[in-house]
Amino acid sequence: MPQVPFSGVPEVRPELNPTPRYEANVRPESFGVNVAQAIHGMGNTLSSAGNEMFARGMAMQDLYNHTVTQEAVVKNMKAAGEINAKLDSMEQKNAVDYYAKGFYEDLTAARKSIRDSLPNDMARKLYDSETLRTTGQSLMSGARHAGAENKKYAIGTSNAVIEESRNRAMANPSDPTIFNQSMADTERNVEAQAQIRGWSPDEMQLEKEKARSALWRDTIKGMAKSEPIKAGKMLDEAVRGKGLVGTDIADATNSVQQARNTVGARMISQQVNSGIGTSIGSKIVPIEQAAEAIGTFESGGRYDLQGVQTKHGRALGKYQVMEEFLPQFLKDAGMPSMTKEQFLASPQAQDQLFNTRFGQYMKETGSFNDAASKWFSGRTMAQAGNVSDAHGTTVTRYVAQTNALLARNAPLATKMEEGTKLASAAAPDDPLFPDFVQQRIKTDNDRLIAVRKDTEFQNRQTIEDGLMGGQQGKLPTTVEELTDTPEKAQAWQDLLPSTQRRYMGVLSRNAKGDTNWTETSLREYQRLKGIAASDPADFLDMDVVGSELPMSARRELINLQGRLKGKAEGDPRVAKALGILAPDLVAAGLDKRKDAETYYQFVGQLADQLQQSADENKRPPKADEIKLIGSRLLTQQPTKSFFGLFNSKTPTFQVPVPSDEAEKIKTDPTWGKLGITPTDQQIQRIYSRDLYNRLYGKATSSPAGVPQAPVSQ
Repeated sequence: MPQVPFSGVPEVRPELNPTPRYEANVRPESFGVNVAQAIHGMGNTLSSAGNEMFARGMAMQDLYNHTVTQEAVVKNMKAAGEINAKLDSMEQKNAVDYYAKGFYEDLTAARKSIRDSLPNDMARKLYDSETLRTTGQSLMSGARHAGAENKKYAIGTSNAVIEESRNRAMANPSDPTIFNQSMADTERNVEAQAQIRGWSPDEMQLEKEKARSALWRDTIKGMAKSEPIKAGKMLDEAVRGKGLVGTDIADATNSVQQARNTVGARMISQQVNSGIGTSIGSKIVPIEQAAEAIGTFESGGRYDLQGVQTKHGRALGKYQVMEEFLPQFLKDAGMPSMTKEQFLASPQAQDQLFNTRFGQYMKETGSFNDAASKWFSGRTMAQAGNVSDAHGTTVTRYVAQTNALLARNAPLATKMEEGTKLASAAAPDDPLFPDFVQQRIKTDNDRLIAVRKDTEFQNRQTIEDGLMGGQQGKLPTTVEELTDTPEKAQAWQDLLPSTQRRYMGVLSRNAKGDTNWTETSLREYQRLKGIAASDPADFLDMDVVGSELPMSARRELINLQGRLKGKAEGDPRVAKALGILAPDLVAAGLDKRKDAETYYQFVGQLADQLQQSADENKRPPKADEIKLIGSRLLTQQPTKSFFGLFNSKTPTFQVPVPSDEAEKIKTDPTWGKLGITPTDQQIQRIYSRDLYNRLYGKATSSPAGVPQAPVSQ
């Protein structure tokens, strides 16, 4: 039990208190306080342990929340990164459109999807705190990319409008409305770019000048493709007005010059050769050319033709002289009086009357055009206006059509003179352009002559067969009997007037009956046969049908000419030339047995050049001239590859036909008139002949050294 201390001796000492108080010195343990304290301590300990356990639990939960939140934040960052990458991969309008609608929605949806997977509100609260910042950064990054792409989009759209404006003007170079609208669109879009890019006024003005110059350049280049002469004038206008600047001037000038020297020269050549316009008839022309043009247009060269009945009677003969005016015309020409029938039967009288009267018209008026107008209407062009005849033909059309015929049959020198005049007027500042025009006129003229020669030979064969009786055996005595089929009628119409007159003499002899053999005719027959055997080249050019031989002899000789002419290699002129060129052909590897196609291609070109040489020199080519022709045909020429590079060489006679040249040859109106569709071989042969002429000029010009190409080459 508890013990209380007791000494038994009172302890008295002075105290401040008046009544001393007794205090016993008793220890708490005596009453069990230590037990209570222990229990109290144990309670405190238990309380602390509970608090610690709670705190530890809370910490563990907090750590868990942070862990799942961080995992979710990482997922959100990855999702946001993928969405940003998607936006970054887009350009211009696509980027702008996605940012405006889709980008924020995708970010929000991805963030919400991950947030909804979190286990409690605390984790979601922590997630929100972390991911809102990520979303904001993504939005800012996306805005920067969309803004940059929007700027590119605006600039790209503006550039597209500028380029499309150039393309539109280039495709419609002759339309001033489209050009002006394109210029306005161009300037407006340059100004829009200036605002986007932040250009200074000087920078904007410089870009405007460049854009305007590019528009002028492309428009000029577009026009040069089809109208190089007009393109040249537009170029001058643009340079004077300072619309073209910098390298665009050289670019446009080069395009115009190239087109003018090719397309332009071809256009002027076509104008000269076909007689477009009336410039060739603006002066006095040789009466023979005038007669050919007027006679061809009036009657197709038929001396026996009568026109429809009019108030002045019928139009008579080749030049269609009105029946009412015939007596006075004959009197004025100093010719004896003739009846209508006598006049129609006399080509000489018709030619004399025309030459006298039309020649007087040209002398009075000073030009073919006014003379033609007077022949047609009795008045000059200025006086006649646009009156028409019974067929509805006006003075204007009459003069234009006869000009076309005049040009077609004009000498080469006249055509070149006319071409030079037109070229100088079209490009006064280009001294070389007339050279290109003359070159093109020469080429086209040679082609026209070649086609005419082939046509003339075929027509002669057709008519001569008819003159000899044809399949029926009956000899014709009139033009009507001779041209009893459409084929013969067309062949007769296409013959030269001089050939027609010769054949009309044959018709007259047919009317008298066949010629009997005489000593003279036998000697003539033997002479012609001898020429055919010993000098067949001369024999081909002889007028057999007009000879004074029996019909059987003439038919035999005509057939012989046809056989000799039928195949180029069989042409004795070609056979002779092949003999002279044999060593050269061996050296060049041309062997008929190994490559017949190439061999005959060469033979065809050789025949063309031999014929041209004979035509130009009025004699067959000599041996040294034949060797020169052969060496030129075999000379290797640089040819372009598929990519436009000169990386190979081909003999002159085999140079492939460029597509534009092939189209030009194919669309030559002469083929249509003949009813012929040219074959690839014919096109190749014509092109090769033209190329030869462009490279070497006349077929047999003796070289002073190595042949030189003309300036235009």
